[in-house]
Amino acid sequence: MAAWVGTAQALIAMKAKWRGTLMFIGQPSEETVTGARAMLADGLFERFPKPDVGFALHVGPGPAGMVSYRPGVNSSNSDSLDITFHGKGGHGSTPHVTIDPVSRPPASPWMCRP
Repeated sequence: MAAWVGTAQALIAMKAKWRGTLMFIGQPSEETVTGARAMLADGLFERFPKPDVGFALHVGPGPAGMVSYRPGVNSSNSDSLDITFHGKGGHGSTPHVTIDPVSRPPASPWMCRP
């Protein structure tokens, strides 16, 4: 959000150098791709004018201050993965013969690495 607000402040400060209406939209559920559809179904562009130009902002793992851009679709992706952890119950006096599914998920990234 800091980058978003900073961008808005910078564009407002440079208002003499551009024309048009500035519109900032925060998209819900952007990682699962459901937010944009919901916003359109809710009448986003019927309630507000459709912009002539659009810019998207997404924070990435690059170094601080790095900005990348390209025309067209960029960094669009949505994936999901379902993992089921199976345990084996037991008695508190013999935890060494059980499989605790609660302790497995934190270790799973390391268990799945090549």
